[in-house]
Amino acid sequence: IIEVAYHILGILNEKLNPESLHIKNASPYEDAFKSMVTYITQHYNEKVALSDIAGAANIGKTLCATIFKKYASKTPGEYLIDYRINKSIELLSDRNLSITDIAFMVGFNSASHYTEIFKKLIGRTPNQLRKTLN
Repeated sequence: IIEVAYHILGILNEKLNPESLHIKNASPYEDAFKSMVTYITQHYNEKVALSDIAGAANIGKTLCATIFKKYASKTPGEYLIDYRINKSIELLSDRNLSITDIAFMVGFNSASHYTEIFKKLIGRTPNQLRKTLN
């Protein structure tokens, strides 16, 4: 189980790490995408709107969504949620932090919403995963 948890963490980290984004045949939107991903990595724990992400690259919301679909195969919102979940997995090993604390630290508005999304994406609750980490 621990091996599976670390495997999941590794996959999420690989897919969401801006330094690992190697785009072949760079297009004019590569820099815009990198700017938007950087914005997400710096502001994931805050309230983030699509207009904020698009604004980081000085483009409109529609183009922002199109670029994310092209480079990340997901919407900006999905990318943000995945990034938040990835960050929360890193925090789960700290048993001094409650699940509620972690939820708020990574930008969720409630522990119940965080747990619901976590289970949907990871296949188990944060508490279930935490038990396998130590």
